[in-house]
Amino acid sequence: MAVKRIGILTGGGDVPGLNSVIKSVVYRGAGIGCEVIGIRRGWEGLTHVDLNDPASKSRYILPLNRENTRTIDRTGGTYLHSSRTNPTKMAKLPPALAGQQFASMDNDVRNTEYCIGFSTAISRAMEAIDRQRTTVGSHERIGIFRVFGRDAGYTALYTAYVTALRCCIPEYKVNLQHLIDVLITDKRNNPSNYSLVILSEGAEWQGYKVKEYGDPDAFGHRKKMSVAEDLSNEIKLATGEETVVSDLTYDLRSGSPDFVDRMVASTFANMAMDALEDGKTGLMTALNSGCYAMVPIPDPKLGPRKVDIATMYNTERYRPMYDHKLGLPIFLTRA
Repeated sequence: MAVKRIGILTGGGDVPGLNSVIKSVVYRGAGIGCEVIGIRRGWEGLTHVDLNDPASKSRYILPLNRENTRTIDRTGGTYLHSSRTNPTKMAKLPPALAGQQFASMDNDVRNTEYCIGFSTAISRAMEAIDRQRTTVGSHERIGIFRVFGRDAGYTALYTAYVTALRCCIPEYKVNLQHLIDVLITDKRNNPSNYSLVILSEGAEWQGYKVKEYGDPDAFGHRKKMSVAEDLSNEIKLATGEETVVSDLTYDLRSGSPDFVDRMVASTFANMAMDALEDGKTGLMTALNSGCYAMVPIPDPKLGPRKVDIATMYNTERYRPMYDHKLGLPIFLTRA
């Protein structure tokens, strides 16, 4: 009987928990007699490898086994490396890859309430902000924190939820003067005379658009300049108040995964292996209504899942909504 082979790759941005997926697939595969092949450097590996060229095979192909994956779940990043290659734009795209959807640490993938890496990102942001309170407070300034969130504000919103702070997200353009007034009022009402706000990288206020620079990547994205620095300048011009700007973006995806991401990653991996054994394809692992589920891969043309402003964001106070959560799944939203 021919040995079944499973290919696994990690494309796009890395997140804590990917190595837990890889290890779980390898261990489960070994248990059911499958050979697992790691495709290195993401979609570049799958679309660029030349199996007749030893150097190309060495660069892009890595057989995986219990020995070389035994300890990888203890660290973040991806053991297989990644790239920003977009397979849908390759000239010789294998038909099975057409229209694939990619996971996101921004927790903005449709058909699921949770993406691997999100819990760790929020934990990292919460810890960083709590540490920097002492510096911002000591200098009696306004602290401005920039986090990931190009199109969806889940990272900023949930970090604000657990730190009780103001936040600005891409889904809603705030009024700049009102935002400044709120932050100044917070500062004056704080016995330590400081205030804090969290900004998604794609957050904007009325009449303002985040500037971009550099060449577009394979997905058409240019790098965004810092909205936090621009807000800092506006606050200084309007009030004379000093600020502290902190960019937390890449720090949030660094390091080892927390408990939630290790558990969800390992569970997602084994769900995928269950589907493989059952001969099911074209499905995505997900959390729906707080429960694990296999769901259809969403159409990328629909774009990312967005924050529901009406139920999740207070547009007057620029902070999360905390009321009416009874009966909601653990992550407070439904796919």
